[in-house]
Formats: sequence, C-alpha cells, structure tokens
Amino acid sequence: MILKKKNKFLKIQKQIERLIETKRFEEAVKLYLSLLKSFKRLEPDEKLDNEDELNKTKLQLLTYQKTKDLIYSTKADNLNIIKDQLNQLKSYLENPELKESLRKYAQNKLNHFLKVHEYKVHKIEIERLLKEAYHRIYEGNYDGALGMFPEIFDQYKQMEQYFKNEELYKYITELRDHLKITLLENKPMGKVAQHTKPKE
Repeated sequence: MILKKKNKFLKIQKQIERLIETKRFEEAVKLYLSLLKSFKRLEPDEKLDNEDELNKTKLQLLTYQKTKDLIYSTKADNLNIIKDQLNQLKSYLENPELKESLRKYAQNKLNHFLKVHEYKVHKIEIERLLKEAYHRIYEGNYDGALGMFPEIFDQYKQMEQYFKNEELYKYITELRDHLKITLLENKPMGKVAQHTKPKE
C-alpha cells in the first residue's frame, strides 16, 4: 500500500515534468492539486524522501504562474506593478532548477514585456506632455504649446524603439501642424483643443 501511494505520487510528478518539457504548461498546472493530494497521503518518511521533488515541481509551476501574472499586469498602465512583476520573474529565472523549456518560455516573455514596460513609460510621458500642451492652449499660450512638441516627438522617437504607434504619431503630428497654421494665420484656436484623443 505504501509503495502504491509512492508510485502514484511519482507517476503524477513525472507526468507534470513531461508536460512542462513539451510546453503544455496549463495542463501541468491542472495536475498540481492531484500531486499535492498524493504527497499528503505518503508516510512521513516517504514525504521526507520526496519533498525535494515536490518543491522542484512547485518551482516550475510558480515560475509559469509568475509569467502569467506579468502578462496580466501589462494590460493596465500601472508601471509600479509591472516593474514589480518583472523583478519577481527575474528572480525565479535565476533558479538553476528550472526546466530548460520553461526557462526559455519565461525568458522570452520577460524580454518582450521589458520592452512593453519601456514603451508604456514613454507613452505615459507623452500623454503628460500633451495634457500640459492642452493646458497652454486653453490659456491662449499657443507659442508655449507649440514649443513643447520637440520634447513630445523626442519621447515618441524613444518609444518607437520598442513598438510603433502610428495612430498616436498621426495625432500629435496633426495637432502640431494645426497649431503652426493657427499661429501663422493669427486666428483663434477654435476647435484645435477638441481633437479626438487617440484610442489606447
């Protein structure tokens, strides 16, 4: 009976291991509860003998979960949360016990979302600068608003090193050009500040 319990634990553990090696991570996660239940049924000495195997498996699945947490965190623009998730995943990737298939998967995701983070940093700064430009427009300081565009375009240039945003580029270009024309014609701004803001 004791051997049967141990064999069940090892069978599930090996099954999870194979799923991880073939990058079927979600299937592996679904088996963890069964693995834990089979481990709890082991005799105390058997638990001691297999605790390392359980912890190694737990490490793989936690690393995968941290990757999912990172992906989810980037759906919003909270840079502190994204940075925290990036750092947590980096920490897990330092563990030499990770399976190579999982390490490659998680590292690729980390590299991608490091770029996403930097993209968002510059995008948020562009939005802040545009808000200030609009404030100057409402105050009638059109020269001051136009003078902000070199910095806005510099931020865009840094942002597009990671990902392009053609809609945002078109928007800030049209707003800048509209300001130039308004100043040249020496006319009131009219509806320049009512431009539709670009979609996220």
